[in-house]
Amino acid sequence: MNRLYLFICICSLFILSCVQQKEELTKQEEIPDASVELSDEFLEFYAKFHADSIFQFSHIQFPLQTKGADPSGNLTIAKEDWIINKPIDLSEGFFEQQFVPIGDNLLIEYINHTSAPLYMERRFAKLKTEWMLIYYTDLRQYN
Repeated sequence: MNRLYLFICICSLFILSCVQQKEELTKQEEIPDASVELSDEFLEFYAKFHADSIFQFSHIQFPLQTKGADPSGNLTIAKEDWIINKPIDLSEGFFEQQFVPIGDNLLIEYINHTSAPLYMERRFAKLKTEWMLIYYTDLRQYN
């Protein structure tokens, strides 16, 4: 009986370690590793986007596309449902930020929690002459 119990415990530990490795691989695959130098124009936009709520509202393409975290299954966020985004304090070490360029006029921003399987994604596009937020995924777990 003790051998059977020991065997079950060892098998359980093995299975759990495989699941954790798979989750880590999934996390690494979802967030590409890319370091990028951002333009001064984008950096000015980004700073103002977080400092000025009126500027923020006027630089979001509503209805804003999202991943559908809403229990109703909505895949957009209406202007009246938007919660102002404040800058994330990266100095504490709880979050890491990464920008991935897709061409000259599209940047994907990933903000990852350093000790939990959580991330946030925002996509900014330069439409005509101004940067706009065109996609937003609130803090959520990796799939």
